[in-house]
Order: sequence, then structure tokens, then C-alpha cells
Amino acid sequence: MTNALDLNAPVDTLAMEFTREFDAPVEALYRAHAEPELVKRWLGPRDLEMDITEWNFRS
Repeated sequence: MTNALDLNAPVDTLAMEFTREFDAPVEALYRAHAEPELVKRWLGPRDLEMDITEWNFRS
């Protein structure tokens, strides 16, 4: 992944916004966020195993 991550974290709020453009089809990006088995592959450190017992994805 070579596209830069844009992070917006205003000091007067408790919110953060992450933006990055991906060189991938929209359908693949949607699946990567919707399917727990795919989420485990990109969320968190690569050297740790992740267990997702519930994933409440909404679009």
C-alpha cells in the first residue's frame, strides 16, 4: 500500500477521521470491512491473532 494516510484529529473533539485512497475495486474494500475473517487480516498487528466474536458492520 503506497497511498498516504490522512489523519484529521481536531483538538477540541474526541473524534478522529482517517482517509486513504486504495488501488482496489470498491467491492473488495467493502468486503474487507464487512467480513470478519477479512477484517482480522488488516486490523491490528500482523504478529497477533485476533478473535472477533461479534462484528456489527453497517453501511
